[in-house]
Amino acid sequence: MEVLAHGLGGRSDLPIPLWLAVYGATAAVLISFYVLARFWKEPKFYVWWWVGLVPASLLFGPVARLLSPMRTVATVFRGLLGRQERSDELAARLGWWPAVVSLAAFLWLELASDFADSPRVVAVFLSAYAIAHVIAGVIVGPAWFDRGRVRGVLHAVRLTVPDRAAR
Repeated sequence: MEVLAHGLGGRSDLPIPLWLAVYGATAAVLISFYVLARFWKEPKFYVWWWVGLVPASLLFGPVARLLSPMRTVATVFRGLLGRQERSDELAARLGWWPAVVSLAAFLWLELASDFADSPRVVAVFLSAYAIAHVIAGVIVGPAWFDRGRVRGVLHAVRLTVPDRAAR
């Protein structure tokens, strides 16, 4: 006997059309963030930022690219260092692996390590993450932030899902 989460074997076994499942999941996430932001008594900016980023990106395109401090710092350093050439081939050769490694490291820190509740450890991790991505952005160029960071990969995946569904 095979036990499956939620009683489904996969995306093709959904009892509803895929588009409806995607819209339902999106609505569930947006509603949960709204309720959290509405009734949470602590600072709300972070929640509103994440809730607002999705609709803003859907309406106006990749707004996170314009607001990314790491991308901005890397661009400034590239200009100061006179690095105008792009290394798209290096980014393509690395594929999505840098983003996978970044996500795995973050998930390990938050879910498996004994250090998730230490502000100092989290600050060191986030500082090292930011410095590493800025350096990679200076070396590789703008393509790094589309392939090397989790947000860039998630944005790229979001853009390709409708294309695949339309075929």
